[in-house]
Amino acid sequence: MRTLIVEDDHGCAIALKKLLPDGEHRIAGTIKEAVSALRNDTFDIVFLDLDLPDSEPTNTIQTISAIKELADGAVVVVATGHPSFLRAVRPYFPEDLILDKPFDRQGVNRIVREASQVKLRRTLIGDVRGRAMMVLGALALRTALMVVAFGLAGCVSHTVIHARTVTVTQDVALEVKGLPLP
Repeated sequence: MRTLIVEDDHGCAIALKKLLPDGEHRIAGTIKEAVSALRNDTFDIVFLDLDLPDSEPTNTIQTISAIKELADGAVVVVATGHPSFLRAVRPYFPEDLILDKPFDRQGVNRIVREASQVKLRRTLIGDVRGRAMMVLGALALRTALMVVAFGLAGCVSHTVIHARTVTVTQDVALEVKGLPLP
């Protein structure tokens, strides 16, 4: 497991690192350092403290959104000891995991288990989406071949597949037949 701990309190970051299961754990003390780490490496979990020296509490939502976008599939765990931050964040990120400070081994273990489950669900959903796109592509090709087979190259055919429209035009039909395009 690869984790990024974004925490400006070095003692707190080291304590969290010691409670995590074996793996590669990096520490970033600022948002700037976290952004650099996320641009240069991949992580499974990002522990994000909300009270960092280069982050304004009024920009909490934007900070979390930016980190989530850069995290590229990593599960972002919001870590804070400020209940007001938690109340402000929860409506915008209801699916995210929150680690309350002060934390203990049991709380960290729970978060790691939940993060692993979230990551697995995301992987499975990604696989299903990929397979669906392959099926849609195959159906589009099949539609194009049917247009050619039935000699309908002069007309336009629309096929709706799960809210996605596949359009086969005369150009596509001529291209499939191997004829020069006009």
